[in-house]
Amino acid sequence: MSLWLLTSCMAMEPGIMSTDTISISGIVTDDAGNPINHIKVTLEWDEASFSPLSVYTSTNGEFYADLDFHYLRYPTTVSIGLSDPDGPENGGEFETLTDQIILFQNVSKEGNGSISLDYQMTRATREENNPQS
Repeated sequence: MSLWLLTSCMAMEPGIMSTDTISISGIVTDDAGNPINHIKVTLEWDEASFSPLSVYTSTNGEFYADLDFHYLRYPTTVSIGLSDPDGPENGGEFETLTDQIILFQNVSKEGNGSISLDYQMTRATREENNPQS
């Protein structure tokens, strides 16, 4: 009986939900608007109890992550990192990109539980080594 009361109190505490599923999807393109295949998208959040999640873009530049949270504290920050793990393959070499979004409780309760993002990555340029005299 005491375990049930503890769980019940935790679920009613402001800023905490018992279970949430939030879908984060998006598309990654280059400077010209072309989709980029095989970009690694890493999602990390400020809640230490949740492990980072990595997904990869499809040939259409799309990515999708379904995040299931238990007792998530709101608001929470999600850090998003986009990197090019295969270098010049799959359309060229791209610079790493980082972003942060903040999830509020109404994303899943009042909204549809999904977030759609668009990212444009810049091609990486290698600096030439010019020896100075």
